[in-house]
Amino acid sequence: MLMDAAFPNKKLSKPLCASLPLCCILVSKTIPKPKKTLKVSANIASGLTPDGKVTNMMTVGVSKSSLTGSESYGATFMLWDNLQQFNLSLNYSKIFLDQDYKPIMILSSSVSAASMFGIFSPNVTNSIVLLGPKGIVGGYALTFAGTFAEGNTSLAQIATAFVTKPFVTKRVTISPMFAWSNLGSLYMVESKTVMGVETYNYIIGSNFDFNLSRRFKVNLGVLGIGDTGFNQNPSYNFTIGSRFSL
Repeated sequence: MLMDAAFPNKKLSKPLCASLPLCCILVSKTIPKPKKTLKVSANIASGLTPDGKVTNMMTVGVSKSSLTGSESYGATFMLWDNLQQFNLSLNYSKIFLDQDYKPIMILSSSVSAASMFGIFSPNVTNSIVLLGPKGIVGGYALTFAGTFAEGNTSLAQIATAFVTKPFVTKRVTISPMFAWSNLGSLYMVESKTVMGVETYNYIIGSNFDFNLSRRFKVNLGVLGIGDTGFNQNPSYNFTIGSRFSL
């Protein structure tokens, strides 16, 4: 059919590929095909709790993008130094473009399962990230979480909003960030009661990314986490990590 469309008034005595010059066939075979990029990241974080204790955590992540880069899939595993806390999450994200093929929005979904001193906590999160002018990024997330402990099971929804503005140079990217979240309500399964939560949590901090090469990056981060109702000292988190592409 392809040969009839290209040569409607001429019958070819041999296949079209045999009629092409050898150089064209060689060039077509040597053109590299697009490849999906596999990215691996590793972080080590130290935190300071309100009671003055220091905790350390290791994070390892693997992600892969589609050929066009508009979709990505990933998995992340987190392990604390006491070996009694861990978290495993799977995530998916999709980038939406405007008429000029510029990214304007990112939709993400994730499923995770965590264990902390024998308490099992699964959750599902859906988020929307809006890419504004001059590099301003904002969005919100809605999380449905469960906590399963012996004789104590609860369900909750958590709403979070955030905004950040990266400042990019040739070698360093600085990204200050502010987030605000509310637990909303807590449903106690055994007693079948709903508990309202009027306090809010906030996160203030910044991330620093250093481009050491085209495929290798190092990042540093510092966060302060507090709340508006429990009269506790804020906790702090310090992160150092790396990311490389295969």
